[in-house]
Amino acid sequence: MSISDVIAVLGSLITIVCAGISIKQARDAKNYSSALKAAKTRIGLLTVAERLRTAQDPIGQLPQTPSTLRGSKPDITITKIRTEFDRALSSLEKNGPGNSARTFLEGAQASLDIYEDSVHRVSNKEANFQLDVSAMRIVRTSVQNAIVEIIEAAGKMDSQ
Repeated sequence: MSISDVIAVLGSLITIVCAGISIKQARDAKNYSSALKAAKTRIGLLTVAERLRTAQDPIGQLPQTPSTLRGSKPDITITKIRTEFDRALSSLEKNGPGNSARTFLEGAQASLDIYEDSVHRVSNKEANFQLDVSAMRIVRTSVQNAIVEIIEAAGKMDSQ
């Protein structure tokens, strides 16, 4: 073997080693990218869960009897709650992690509409009409279920 053959063989070996290193670095970069995407999604889910937790306070402040309706401003509170529901729904992907929470939030929105209607009817002094407290309870329960679903989805992302 001549020196040029040895140099050619060494050059080929170095090229193969460098190609292997490049492939490994590309895989590492892909894994890192996937991990970053998962972390971003997880943080987004936990942010939505926290928003819904803060929405629980205004839900608890909604009047439950006609006497507590006087002096309160349920329309403002309901608007705050709706804003949080809208933000949460717009943050949750239809087919992504936590998508089952969307169903709970949609149910909560429907029940909030029923409760709001009952508030207006009582405020307008319609005969024999009471606040729909059961609708308000459904709102509260649906939000709690949505929070649990979101936290479970975020937890599953940790275990992957």
